[in-house]
Amino acid sequence: MIAPIGLLAGKTITLARETRNLNTAYIRECWDLRYFVFHLAVSDVRQRYRKSFIGVLWVLLMPVTLTLMMTFVMSTVFSTSPGSYSTYVLAGLVAWDFIVQCAIGGGNTFLASEGYIKQYNRPLLLYVLRTVLANSLSLILGSVGLICWALFVNDSQLSVTSFALVAGWLIAIITAVPLAGLSGFMTTRYRDFGQITILGFQMVWYLSPIFITENAFRSSKVLTKMLEYNPVYHYLQFYRSPLLLDTWPTITNYLFALIPAVILWPLFLWRLKANEKNLIYYL
Repeated sequence: MIAPIGLLAGKTITLARETRNLNTAYIRECWDLRYFVFHLAVSDVRQRYRKSFIGVLWVLLMPVTLTLMMTFVMSTVFSTSPGSYSTYVLAGLVAWDFIVQCAIGGGNTFLASEGYIKQYNRPLLLYVLRTVLANSLSLILGSVGLICWALFVNDSQLSVTSFALVAGWLIAIITAVPLAGLSGFMTTRYRDFGQITILGFQMVWYLSPIFITENAFRSSKVLTKMLEYNPVYHYLQFYRSPLLLDTWPTITNYLFALIPAVILWPLFLWRLKANEKNLIYYL
C-alpha cells in the first residue's frame, strides 16, 4: 500500500499549482526562464526537420514552389506581370503562414508540454512563447527569401521603406502570442477545436488578398468594403508596400492590422489567469 499511496501523494502535489497574478513578478519569472523557452523552441525545430535531407530549407522551398505554381496559372487569369504577381503572392504566403502556424500549432501548445506542466510549476505563458518562437524561424527565413526574390525577380530596390518589414514582424508576433495561447486553451479542453481552427483560417484565406489580387477585390463594391475592413489585408501591406511600391504602410494599415491583437490580448490574459491553476486537469 505504501507505493500506491506515495504515487497518489506525488500526483496530488504535482496537480497543486499555485495561482499566479499577472504582474511584474510573473513577467520577471518568464524572463528568468527565457533560456528554457529557447531550448524548447530549438528542440521543436530540430524534431520537425529530424532526418530531413533539406532540413530548414523547406521553410523557403514550400512557399516558393507554391508561388511558382500560382504564378504560372493565376498571373494570366488576373492579367498581371509574372514578376510582380509572384512577389505579391510570396509576400502573402510568408506573412500568412506564420500566423496560421501559430494558430494551428498553438492548439498543441499545452498538449505537447504536458510532461513539463505536470512536473514543474512554471508559468503557462512560457509554453505559448515556445510555439511562437519555434514558428518565428519560418517568418525570418521566409522574409529573407522574399527580399531576395523581390530583388532578382521583380527588380525591386531596397530602400529605407524596407524597415516596414520589421514593423510587420512585430505586429505578427504581438498577434500570434494571444492567438496561439487561446487556441491552446480551447484545444486542450475541447479537442475538436483544432479542426474548427483549420476550417476558420481556410475561410479567411479565400476572403483575403493572399493570392487574389487587390484589383480583383476592388472590382466589386461589396468586395472592396470587405478588403478595406479586413485586418489581414492591412497586415499584408507591411510586406508588399515596401517591396512592390517602395512606400511605407499607411496609418490605416497600422490601425487595422493591430485590431486582432487589441481584441485577443484581453481575452488571452483573462484565460491565462483562469487556467494557470486549472489547465492541468484537462491534460
